[in-house]
Amino acid sequence: MVCGNLNPTQHTRKRWAQYKKMGKIRGIIIECGVSIEAEATTTISWLLDIDPKNSKALGDSSQALSFNHRINLIKDIKGITSEQSAKLQKFMEIRNKFAHIKKIQSFQNLFDWNKETKGIKTKLEQWYSDKIKPQDDQEEYFLHLFF
Repeated sequence: MVCGNLNPTQHTRKRWAQYKKMGKIRGIIIECGVSIEAEATTTISWLLDIDPKNSKALGDSSQALSFNHRINLIKDIKGITSEQSAKLQKFMEIRNKFAHIKKIQSFQNLFDWNKETKGIKTKLEQWYSDKIKPQDDQEEYFLHLFF
Protein backbone atom coordinates (compact mmCIF):
# COMPACT_ATOMS: atom_id res chain seq x y z
CA MET A 1 0.00 0.00 0.00
CA VAL A 2 1.77 3.05 -1.25
CA CYS A 3 0.00 5.90 0.51
CA GLY A 4 -0.94 3.86 3.57
CA ASN A 5 2.47 4.47 5.11
CA LEU A 6 2.05 8.23 5.04
CA ASN A 7 -0.52 8.32 7.84
CA PRO A 8 -2.62 11.00 6.18
CA THR A 9 -4.29 13.52 8.41
CA GLN A 10 -8.00 13.44 9.11
CA HIS A 11 -8.37 16.50 6.85
CA THR A 12 -6.63 14.66 3.99
CA ARG A 13 -8.78 11.56 4.47
CA LYS A 14 -11.89 13.76 4.39
CA ARG A 15 -10.70 15.34 1.13
CA TRP A 16 -10.08 11.87 -0.36
CA ALA A 17 -13.58 10.80 0.69
CA GLN A 18 -15.02 13.89 -1.06
CA TYR A 19 -13.08 13.12 -4.25
CA LYS A 20 -14.31 9.52 -4.21
CA LYS A 21 -17.92 10.56 -3.55
CA MET A 22 -17.76 12.88 -6.56
CA GLY A 23 -16.27 10.08 -8.66
CA LYS A 24 -12.98 11.95 -8.94
CA ILE A 25 -10.47 9.16 -8.46
CA ARG A 26 -7.97 11.33 -10.37
CA GLY A 27 -7.88 13.83 -7.50
CA ILE A 28 -7.09 11.11 -4.99
CA ILE A 29 -4.27 9.73 -7.15
CA ILE A 30 -2.76 13.20 -7.69
CA GLU A 31 -3.08 14.02 -3.98
CA CYS A 32 -1.33 10.78 -3.09
CA GLY A 33 1.45 11.50 -5.60
CA VAL A 34 2.06 14.94 -4.12
CA SER A 35 2.27 13.40 -0.63
CA ILE A 36 4.70 10.69 -1.71
CA GLU A 37 6.92 13.18 -3.54
CA ALA A 38 7.02 15.38 -0.42
CA GLU A 39 8.02 12.34 1.66
CA ALA A 40 10.72 11.47 -0.89
CA THR A 41 12.11 15.00 -0.57
CA THR A 42 12.08 14.78 3.21
CA THR A 43 13.82 11.39 3.09
CA ILE A 44 16.56 12.56 0.72
CA SER A 45 17.15 15.75 2.68
CA TRP A 46 17.46 13.71 5.88
CA LEU A 47 19.71 11.03 4.36
CA LEU A 48 22.03 13.56 2.73
CA ASP A 49 21.72 16.34 5.31
CA ILE A 50 20.44 18.84 2.74
CA ASP A 51 18.13 21.74 3.48
CA PRO A 52 15.42 21.29 0.80
CA LYS A 53 14.47 24.97 1.00
CA ASN A 54 17.96 25.94 -0.19
CA SER A 55 18.49 23.07 -2.62
CA LYS A 56 18.17 23.32 -6.39
CA ALA A 57 17.91 19.52 -6.67
CA LEU A 58 15.17 19.15 -4.04
CA GLY A 59 13.34 22.41 -4.62
CA ASP A 60 10.24 23.03 -6.68
CA SER A 61 11.80 24.79 -9.65
CA SER A 62 12.07 23.34 -13.13
CA GLN A 63 15.72 22.51 -12.31
CA ALA A 64 14.77 20.20 -9.44
CA LEU A 65 14.91 16.41 -9.59
CA SER A 66 11.76 14.76 -10.89
CA PHE A 67 9.64 12.47 -8.74
CA ASN A 68 11.17 9.48 -10.52
CA HIS A 69 14.73 10.74 -9.98
CA ARG A 70 14.06 11.28 -6.28
CA ILE A 71 12.82 7.71 -5.86
CA ASN A 72 15.80 6.33 -7.79
CA LEU A 73 18.19 8.36 -5.65
CA ILE A 74 16.65 6.98 -2.45
CA LYS A 75 16.95 3.48 -3.87
CA ASP A 76 20.60 4.06 -4.86
CA ILE A 77 21.54 5.15 -1.36
CA LYS A 78 19.76 2.10 0.07
CA GLY A 79 16.86 4.06 1.55
CA ILE A 80 14.31 1.61 0.11
CA THR A 81 14.33 -1.95 -1.17
CA SER A 82 14.05 -2.94 -4.82
CA GLU A 83 10.48 -4.14 -4.21
CA GLN A 84 9.50 -0.84 -2.58
CA SER A 85 11.07 0.99 -5.50
CA ALA A 86 9.14 -1.18 -7.98
CA LYS A 87 5.89 -0.39 -6.18
CA LEU A 88 6.61 3.32 -6.26
CA GLN A 89 7.53 3.11 -9.95
CA LYS A 90 4.20 1.40 -10.65
CA PHE A 91 2.39 4.07 -8.66
CA MET A 92 4.17 6.75 -10.72
CA GLU A 93 2.92 5.06 -13.91
CA ILE A 94 -0.62 5.15 -12.54
CA ARG A 95 -0.27 8.77 -11.45
CA ASN A 96 1.09 9.82 -14.83
CA LYS A 97 -1.77 8.14 -16.69
CA PHE A 98 -4.38 9.84 -14.49
CA ALA A 99 -2.57 13.17 -14.74
CA HIS A 100 -1.99 13.24 -18.48
CA ILE A 101 -4.77 11.25 -20.18
CA LYS A 102 -8.14 12.96 -19.85
CA LYS A 103 -10.13 9.82 -20.72
CA ILE A 104 -8.68 7.94 -17.76
CA GLN A 105 -11.18 8.77 -15.03
CA SER A 106 -11.26 5.43 -13.20
CA PHE A 107 -9.14 2.37 -12.56
CA GLN A 108 -11.27 0.47 -15.05
CA ASN A 109 -10.45 3.10 -17.74
CA LEU A 110 -6.79 2.76 -16.79
CA PHE A 111 -6.70 -1.03 -17.03
CA ASP A 112 -8.61 -1.04 -20.33
CA TRP A 113 -6.40 1.65 -21.91
CA ASN A 114 -3.74 -0.59 -23.48
CA LYS A 115 -1.62 -3.70 -22.98
CA GLU A 116 0.84 -1.85 -20.72
CA THR A 117 -1.89 -0.65 -18.36
CA LYS A 118 -3.45 -4.13 -18.17
CA GLY A 119 -0.10 -5.19 -16.68
CA ILE A 120 -0.50 -2.58 -13.92
CA LYS A 121 -3.64 -4.36 -12.68
CA THR A 122 -1.87 -7.71 -12.70
CA LYS A 123 1.07 -6.33 -10.72
CA LEU A 124 -1.14 -4.63 -8.12
CA GLU A 125 -3.09 -7.82 -7.57
CA GLN A 126 0.13 -9.80 -7.32
CA TRP A 127 1.52 -7.49 -4.65
CA TYR A 128 -1.60 -6.80 -2.63
CA SER A 129 -4.34 -9.40 -3.19
CA ASP A 130 -3.39 -11.26 -0.01
CA LYS A 131 -3.70 -8.02 2.01
CA ILE A 132 -6.89 -6.57 0.54
CA LYS A 133 -10.00 -8.59 -0.22
CA PRO A 134 -11.63 -7.96 -3.60
CA GLN A 135 -14.87 -6.01 -3.44
CA ASP A 136 -17.82 -5.66 -5.75
CA ASP A 137 -16.80 -2.04 -6.27
CA GLN A 138 -13.58 -2.28 -8.28
CA GLU A 139 -12.77 1.42 -7.79
CA GLU A 140 -13.03 0.97 -4.03
CA TYR A 141 -10.84 -2.14 -4.21
CA PHE A 142 -8.04 -0.42 -6.10
CA LEU A 143 -8.24 2.69 -3.94
CA HIS A 144 -7.67 0.45 -0.92
CA LEU A 145 -4.45 -0.75 -2.51
CA PHE A 146 -3.05 2.73 -1.92
CA PHE A 147 -4.67 3.79 1.34
